[in-house]
Amino acid sequence: MRAVFICSGNICRSPMAERIFAHELRERGRKGVAISMSTLGLHGRAASSNARAAVEELGISLSGHRSQAVSAGLLGHADVIFVMEQAHRDYVLRAAPAVGPRVILMGALDPEGGPAEVDDPVGQPIEAFRICRDRIYRALNAWMDANE
Repeated sequence: MRAVFICSGNICRSPMAERIFAHELRERGRKGVAISMSTLGLHGRAASSNARAAVEELGISLSGHRSQAVSAGLLGHADVIFVMEQAHRDYVLRAAPAVGPRVILMGALDPEGGPAEVDDPVGQPIEAFRICRDRIYRALNAWMDANE
């Protein structure tokens, strides 16, 4: 399983999703690779301190994360591409039109409902990051349960 996670800056939502996904794969005894990317073209930036703190509460580390720009080549090799917003989906489809059937709006998978988009917590207090983290966690687990 090769999964790609995309958000705007690749410093909050997509790194949390990438690491949560990798953690859940290991917990389920499944193999796979997860990467995350930025539609803003940010490169080399660490995850935000609140993103790091939010996932550390789950026993997951964002150490070593560095942002990277969306790469059409990497998208082409992905089995599934999770985006946080419709704007990210549009960006991906412009960069790699053939991957369209593999692109999923993350929030649409949340079994507790809510908007199809996952709100960007950048610049907000830790509680906003926890809400974001929990939506991502629920959505990814629902997707994994449906795709075992």
